[in-house]
Amino acid sequence: MSAKKIEINFNEYFPWLWNEAKRQGFNKGEWMTKSGLDPQRWAEFARGCGISEPDDNLKSRDVSAYYFISLAGGVSLASSQVEKKSGIRFSDEQREQLQIQAWVRANEDLVKVLMKDGERLKICKDVCRIK
Repeated sequence: MSAKKIEINFNEYFPWLWNEAKRQGFNKGEWMTKSGLDPQRWAEFARGCGISEPDDNLKSRDVSAYYFISLAGGVSLASSQVEKKSGIRFSDEQREQLQIQAWVRANEDLVKVLMKDGERLKICKDVCRIK
């Protein structure tokens, strides 16, 4: 199964989050580690967000809702706190993606069961009338 292309991203928050991490005394690797991410992600996000030079040999990565929640957690902030403190308002689409990701994280056991058991997934879809 291939990964879904990210259409909604949180790239505009990365520079603010990075400044907050530095303000709290973290270097790049420490912030990524505290966020539960591989330290190499910093360079990928920085390129994806345009705060470091593009390099054809190096990967860039958008900040998805999953990564945004992780990065905010790395500076001990909830997404609503980041929105308020940064002064950057979430779009309706971003807010929806954050709600979905928060639900998935809170219900990880259920998601795993549905991923492994196609019949249960079909039953859930039928009950919800999802095609």
